[in-house]
Amino acid sequence: MVHIQQNVIPRHRRGLNFSLHRLGGGGWRTRRVRMNMPSRLFSQRGSITQSTITLSVGLLALVTVSVLGFVYLQQVFGTASQGADIQALEHRIDELQQTQRSLELEGAQLRSIQAVEDRVLELNLIESDSVAYLAPATDTVALNN
Repeated sequence: MVHIQQNVIPRHRRGLNFSLHRLGGGGWRTRRVRMNMPSRLFSQRGSITQSTITLSVGLLALVTVSVLGFVYLQQVFGTASQGADIQALEHRIDELQQTQRSLELEGAQLRSIQAVEDRVLELNLIESDSVAYLAPATDTVALNN
């Protein structure tokens, strides 16, 4: 029978300081486990342990909360900026409506009879007794060349 050496990595069991190994002949042998083993976080490099899962989930939660907080702040500042823009536009609308009212009043004053009579005197116009209108010619037509 050939004796094959087995390399068994002992598992850390709580409360136990030995590990069982199967021998080539079918028997079992106990070996003492070293008590000064490195911590579990670094003992199995590259493996996924409870600590790495907890750390990954925590980091993912932190990144998610950070991104959501950034999006929320962006929305709040954007809304505040739009509110200031709306107030400025409403103020501009009020100014333009007041200007429109004053221009309508000025136009009405200029069209009044008193204003027209005053302008007639300023321009030295005279009253005409009769008004002559030209009759349109209906039998002549202009050609477009």
